[in-house]
Amino acid sequence: MGQRDDDLQGQQVLSLGILSGGLLVLVLGALVRPLHPTPAHGLDSLSLGAAALGVLAPLCVLVLRLSWRRGMEKTLHLVTFALLDGSVVLCGLALMMNDRRWPLAAALVPLGAMAFWFPRKGTP
Repeated sequence: MGQRDDDLQGQQVLSLGILSGGLLVLVLGALVRPLHPTPAHGLDSLSLGAAALGVLAPLCVLVLRLSWRRGMEKTLHLVTFALLDGSVVLCGLALMMNDRRWPLAAALVPLGAMAFWFPRKGTP
């Protein structure tokens, strides 16, 4: 049981690091946002794309989790958390560059998915 507990702890530390990195960029995006009072035209597509990725990334992760081979759960966890974190980071960057709030709202979806799939005792 000792090895399994160590693996779980390692996955939890990794997950927390990835999650906190995405949150950091999102918070920075929310804080830097007021420094640019005039919107840059043409960046609406970036905000919309980031919001779409934020909403669709958990669906991609779900498909990936359903089609993954057994025995490679650690790799699956790393890949799925990296994909979700990438969408949160893109939402944070879009929030920094534009005055739209869509990316902030959309970032809650992958953050919720990361909280849902956070490794716990008793889960594979």
